[in-house]
Order: sequence, then C-alpha cells, then structure tokens
Amino acid sequence: MPTEYESVFDAALPWCLIMLGGAFFVFLSKGMGDTYLKRVSNNVTTEVRRDLYTSIMRKDIGWHDDRENSAGIMTGTLASDV
Repeated sequence: MPTEYESVFDAALPWCLIMLGGAFFVFLSKGMGDTYLKRVSNNVTTEVRRDLYTSIMRKDIGWHDDRENSAGIMTGTLASDV
C-alpha cells in the first residue's frame, strides 16, 4: 500500500517535469533571442559606421580643415556616437 508521501510524490512528479521542461524551453528561447538580437544590433552598428565613414571620406578637402571636423573629432564620433 502506498504511503501518503508516495502518493503526493506521484501526483507532483508530472507537474515538476512540466515545470522543468518549461524552464529549459525558456532558457533556450531567451538565449537564442539574445544571440540574434546581438547579431542584428552589431550589423546595424557596422552599417551606420560604414555609412558615416563613407560620407566623411566623400567630403571636400576643405571640410576637413575646419576645427570641428578634425580627424580626432571624427574618430571620436565614429567610436562613441554610433
């Protein structure tokens, strides 16, 4: 004859397994979502930097003579503002 604890264990075991499976599913989906989000955001940042660099390089040579458009400021803009 099963004891009281064995019947409680038998009743709770399926629910524990369902919760464990759900936690594993959430773990995998969250990890995959974070990975894809990082990949997409990295691609967007790279494209924005590429476009900014291309637009800076196509400016007239006189544009670079201005103190606000010096190489150091443009490098800082590429590194931080994007």
